[in-house]
Amino acid sequence: MTPDLPPQHMMEEEIEPLVRFEGVGLRYGRNPEVLSDLNFSLPAGSFHYITGATGAGKSSLLRLIYMGVRPSRGSIRLFGQDVTRFSRKNLPLIRRRIGIVFQDFRLVDHLSVFDNAALPLRLEGRPRAELREHVLELLSWVGLGDVVDQFPPALSGGEQQRLAIARAVINRPALLIADEPTGNVDDRIAERLMRLFEELNRLGTTIILATHNDSLRASFPHPSLILKHGQLKYSGEGYVEDRSHMTMAWDQVEKTVLSAMELGRKAVNPEAIKPRDARHELHQIHHGEMENQFDWNEP
Repeated sequence: MTPDLPPQHMMEEEIEPLVRFEGVGLRYGRNPEVLSDLNFSLPAGSFHYITGATGAGKSSLLRLIYMGVRPSRGSIRLFGQDVTRFSRKNLPLIRRRIGIVFQDFRLVDHLSVFDNAALPLRLEGRPRAELREHVLELLSWVGLGDVVDQFPPALSGGEQQRLAIARAVINRPALLIADEPTGNVDDRIAERLMRLFEELNRLGTTIILATHNDSLRASFPHPSLILKHGQLKYSGEGYVEDRSHMTMAWDQVEKTVLSAMELGRKAVNPEAIKPRDARHELHQIHHGEMENQFDWNEP
């Protein structure tokens, strides 16, 4: 005799969204809220734009997602955990799974282009000689292959932006957050960077990209979170994109990304992180200890 079974939808385990906001508001000091009543969720492996007019709150929303600031109210869950309850010392457990492209780049000026891009892998203890080939491949892909020995102050704004992107994606984060990542580059480079983002997404990275570039969103369509006066006006539904049209160029992108980022999956070697060196500086960024980097008050 066949036992009675519950309906199929009750048997399927609910999958926790990678990002979930519930009743979130944010204010700076005693000023009015810059973001109000945000309720949305983003599944793992999705690609979403955040868009809206200047001053709509895009950068503030990104800061909430990467835990650069604690919300004034509401709940934020990342990777299945309520991070609004986290103490400052626990934030690195989540942050090391997130790649961030800051609008102001936040490069380390006294390190070369190569060493800036390699920082996340050096933090994990990978020897320079072992990672060199992989880092050079990615730098070449973003158009920086000829300036690997230069330093950030000698680069143009567009080159600094591409370097910030390379550093953010080198260890293939589970979540990539980018604030206007194509704002200082020409259309050709912007398209190349968007292809890199889409390939990362195809390989499993969740992408959240803030932009006001409508033509970019039209060329690379994905659901959007639209902000207006600090409130979410539209949340596009996710979808599975048909990528059967991928060309050999895409295959090369995958090869480059995989080879450059495979190192990022290997175990961390804490003994390789020495104080007062470049790896320690990135370690500080992950811990939110660098001045003006994060504003995470204790709960």
